[in-house]
Amino acid sequence: MRVTVAQMNPTVGDIDGNLSKIIKILKKSHMEGSDLAVFPEQFLAGYPA
Repeated sequence: MRVTVAQMNPTVGDIDGNLSKIIKILKKSHMEGSDLAVFPEQFLAGYPA
C-alpha cells in the first residue's frame, strides 16, 4: 500500500481554494500510484495549526 501524506498550508476560510489544493494533490498522488492520501485535520476549512 502506498500512502501520500500531504503537508500543506491551507488558507483560512477559503474552502474552494483549499478544495482545489486537495484535488490537485489527489490527482498527482493517484498518478504516482498512491492508494491513500492523508491531509491535516480541518484542512478544508483552513483551520490554522
